[in-house]
Amino acid sequence: MDNPNLKHPSSIFDLLNFRVSEFYGLSGSLVTRLCEGEFGVTREEWQFVAMLAALGCLSPSDLAARTTVDRSQTSKTLRTLLSKELIFRETDRGDARKAKVGLTESGEAFYARVFPRVVAIHKAMLSGLDEHEIEGLANSL
Repeated sequence: MDNPNLKHPSSIFDLLNFRVSEFYGLSGSLVTRLCEGEFGVTREEWQFVAMLAALGCLSPSDLAARTTVDRSQTSKTLRTLLSKELIFRETDRGDARKAKVGLTESGEAFYARVFPRVVAIHKAMLSGLDEHEIEGLANSL
């Protein structure tokens, strides 16, 4: 397939959002297959674990806002992660409606096992680009 004409689109194949969704579909399916197939964790659960590893404890709404997980799916995903003992939930002592979630030791160990594998997928996806192209892509994002 030809390179997309992003400046003057004439078909769906020239639209940036289509190209990005295709790319995400490919990389997302590789990560999903890794997480679900080898570790029994969904893509949404992985996103939460990875976000908590990067940022520390967050409120459930902040966690949802920083990932691609739909807000309606957030509670279910958090309940599953709690049952798998990958995260903990702390309620604010002053306001029981407020809570924060974070990684347990098991969650941190899980992240340490999976993240290098996800990095390998990342590197494979970029393997056809040279350093200049990777830098340009990073700047564009």
